[in-house]
Amino acid sequence: MRLLAVRHGEAGDAAEFAHSGRPDHLRPLTAKGRKRMWLAARGLVQELPSIDVLGTSPYLRAVQTAEIISSAYGNIAIRQLPQLACSAPLERLLTWLTEYPTDTYVAIVGHAPELACLITYLAVEHTTPVLKIKKGGACLVSFKQDPRPGRV
Repeated sequence: MRLLAVRHGEAGDAAEFAHSGRPDHLRPLTAKGRKRMWLAARGLVQELPSIDVLGTSPYLRAVQTAEIISSAYGNIAIRQLPQLACSAPLERLLTWLTEYPTDTYVAIVGHAPELACLITYLAVEHTTPVLKIKKGGACLVSFKQDPRPGRV
């Protein structure tokens, strides 16, 4: 399996958005975030020409990021996954990933620090992140078998 982990693009300031009275999961990408994410998505296609599955956090900024990625990949279907929401347990996401054959190309769109924790956990079996994924950034990892801790 190849797993492409993408952090959502630039969204508005969380504290400023909180003053609107709307919940954080409705915070959208900024115009700048959309533009940068489109450029990043085009770059992803150059590095990884196809993906089979695209999952995203249900948070608006992640869904918008996934829509941009979907468009760059020819409008691939998007699955909203509660397993990718902020603070969701890693085990649930790992269970979802193991539903796919080892020759699958999976892309997920999520949040910091959860994505960095996932990649660290898969690489070295602990959850204290050893990498940072910037807004709109991505990390590609490959597995010869099912994605499990220590198999990257």
